[in-house]
Amino acid sequence: PLLTSFLLRSIRSNGLDDCDNSSDEDRDSEFFDDDELILRRDALTVSDVSKAMIGLQTWDESLRKGRLPLVNDFKASSPDGNPEIWPEEPLFSCAQDVLVDLGLARLVRRHPEILPSVLLSVAKMVVQFTIESRQGKLT
Repeated sequence: PLLTSFLLRSIRSNGLDDCDNSSDEDRDSEFFDDDELILRRDALTVSDVSKAMIGLQTWDESLRKGRLPLVNDFKASSPDGNPEIWPEEPLFSCAQDVLVDLGLARLVRRHPEILPSVLLSVAKMVVQFTIESRQGKLT
């Protein structure tokens, strides 16, 4: 529930809530300044959240086994038949390298009560990376 709530708020807080019937122009002028409008255009989509939820399930299963997820652990397939990893490269490999160095998988196995916090941290990292990447802040 915490992960889902965070991811859905990442969409809604950026003006992508389809339930609002007011015009974009009215909504934008009343509630958001120019910086927030830029963030909204570059924020997560519903498709991003769907991929994240599937990916986080894989992370959850792997971490409960005391290891980080492998490419073959990802069940969702892309059109070319290869596993669709989450987060996408290059973030997946970078995160793997850092988390291996920290011994995170072993720590989670010893202390499973920290698993929700670990998954939330991974989700936050991916949201931040995605937004900054779409804004062109990453090279």
